[in-house]
Amino acid sequence: MEKAPEKLFVILDEKIPVGLVLYGKSEVAEHEPELFPNYTAVYRMFGFFIDQTFQKQGFGKQALRKVLEEIQAENLARLPITLEVKGQNTVAQAFYQEAGFQDTGVRYNDDLVYVRFSK
Repeated sequence: MEKAPEKLFVILDEKIPVGLVLYGKSEVAEHEPELFPNYTAVYRMFGFFIDQTFQKQGFGKQALRKVLEEIQAENLARLPITLEVKGQNTVAQAFYQEAGFQDTGVRYNDDLVYVRFSK
């Protein structure tokens, strides 16, 4: 069974919250075993939100870079990092691809499953 997010990363502009990232380690989901045959767990980004007023100002890129650095620092087993993105959200798809995530081709409901394998 999938675990709830372990970490909440709040994104600030000065002292104003502009977004957040929820992530943590969880078991491989029922719809993912063919993606991760050699893993029993993955790091999963459960949510990544930037307030619309603050989008396209670099907050998302900075936050994603910081979250990926934190995951890499604690990820001694080199587990993959996965997330789901809405099929119609081409802006988010391009954002994650630019950060090294790949569309796996797996669809879950209306979401595309993306993965980034650790280096």
